[in-house]
Amino acid sequence: MALDVAKTYKTDPIGWQNAAKSLRQPYWGWDQYATFIPPTQVLSDAQVQITVADGTKKNVPNPWLAFTFPANKQREFGVKTTRNPNLKT
Repeated sequence: MALDVAKTYKTDPIGWQNAAKSLRQPYWGWDQYATFIPPTQVLSDAQVQITVADGTKKNVPNPWLAFTFPANKQREFGVKTTRNPNLKT
């Protein structure tokens, strides 16, 4: 899937495709040892900036902070989930 998205990029397409081939899901341990701690922005910023296919920057809702469920799943799961909503940063 990441490679399919990378192929749509007009700016540095080879660079984006190479990055997509080595893409890994970040993991931050939430165990009692706090083995890995995510960057503060992951836990607090409502918006993050991404680079879109034409090379421009775009602000989007932070997918690590909160997730709004699709309409057909909201009855089952609720409308939205928020990561650590009581966190004081």
